[in-house]
Amino acid sequence: MRLAPFALFTGLLPLLCVHLTYVLAASYGHVAWCLPYWDSCTSISATGREVPEKLVFKLLMLPAALCAVGFWWLAGQWLRVTYGVRARMMVATGTVAALFLLLYVVALGESNEYRWARQTGIILFFSLTYVAQLRFLFHCTRAR
Repeated sequence: MRLAPFALFTGLLPLLCVHLTYVLAASYGHVAWCLPYWDSCTSISATGREVPEKLVFKLLMLPAALCAVGFWWLAGQWLRVTYGVRARMMVATGTVAALFLLLYVVALGESNEYRWARQTGIILFFSLTYVAQLRFLFHCTRAR
């Protein structure tokens, strides 16, 4: 089972989405033209709040979150086949992280009363993804 191509796709899809929505948002004047990596002039959230970039953001990030669920399931299968390790906690943590990304994406660009959903979604997505990655590394290093 080859996990690498799907992992690459799962990582590149959100990257493509963020850059595309930034260019759209800047071209419509919704965010400033700058170098966000160096200037810290805008956020990912700011690039997906207004139409039309909001639609593109949701159209690409919803499948990206579903790809993340698939990635963690495939990673669990890969660990089982390669090392004989059952990584249920890693798969569950990664899946819950992806569900919080879904929450963030759905709430982004909606009224400000959903700010708690955006903040909770993105914080728990990044935090739980990090924990799932640590679990993956733990299983890989322990199995060897």
